[in-house]
Amino acid sequence: MSEARRVRAAYGLGCFGTDLYWHGTSFFLLFYYTDVLGLPSATAGLVFGAAMIWDGLIDPLMGLIASRTRTRWGRYRPYILLGAAPLAAAYALMFVQPFLGVPWPLAFALLAQMLFRTAYTAISIPYGSLSAAITTSADERNMLATFKVWGGALAALAVALGSQPFVALWPTPQLGWLMLALLIGTVSSAAFVVMFLRTREQPPGEAPPQAFGTMLRALAENRPFLVLLAAIVAVNIATVISGKVTVYYFTYYLQRPDLTGLGLAIQVAAVLLLTPVWSWVGRRWSKRQAWLWGAGVATAGLSAEFGPERILDT
Repeated sequence: MSEARRVRAAYGLGCFGTDLYWHGTSFFLLFYYTDVLGLPSATAGLVFGAAMIWDGLIDPLMGLIASRTRTRWGRYRPYILLGAAPLAAAYALMFVQPFLGVPWPLAFALLAQMLFRTAYTAISIPYGSLSAAITTSADERNMLATFKVWGGALAALAVALGSQPFVALWPTPQLGWLMLALLIGTVSSAAFVVMFLRTREQPPGEAPPQAFGTMLRALAENRPFLVLLAAIVAVNIATVISGKVTVYYFTYYLQRPDLTGLGLAIQVAAVLLLTPVWSWVGRRWSKRQAWLWGAGVATAGLSAEFGPERILDT
């Protein structure tokens, strides 16, 4: 394997590590809150909403901190290496609640998830910026992005197909989910270490970073950026909702909880198979066209998945 391919594979492995956490929370954490901890659905939704707001507040701050960091390992890789263990511990903390007998389950769930979001941000934001520090080549960045998508899709596939069978191996769901959290933390931490060892950052430019207020004003005046940001927010909202609803949809509406993993895995398999296709569409026409066409296909797919039964019921 050439050096370039080793770097790409290592970079994709980093996304495998981050997305084990991301999909673990996206697919099953809300279900864990309501069906294992017994939190009311409104309360569980409040925990998620407050944690996501906190996530949105700290993401820019972490980006600012990372961009101003200077070490012999680079700006971004140190956070990924040093943040691996705290992130694994924070993730496990969200599933340890049944064994502690805490008197305020809502407060504990909220605190644990906010700690997780903070630890996750400390790794995910530097990781998201790492490709630009690895290479200045646009073509190579596209290749890194492709490997990133593949790594994330493989993580989603592992979570979708493996979570419920693994939990079922243990005497109680509470213990099963905790052991799964520990396993995810171990595997993800190993992935981060390998990625750290196999990648290198180029020296940063000598231009001093701009003041935070100056950057915010520049972004606020950039209309194309704001349009793109709104589109990304809309897509992320749809992705979060569909990911969290799927497990309930199969469990309670279709009465087939055994098919939950398969349903999630089909979504992930589509990402794996179609990533090269959409990459080609972006190169052949434009990234804008690929985005618009992809959004149309996704809208049609979600309508087909969740719509017909509701229409027939009415």
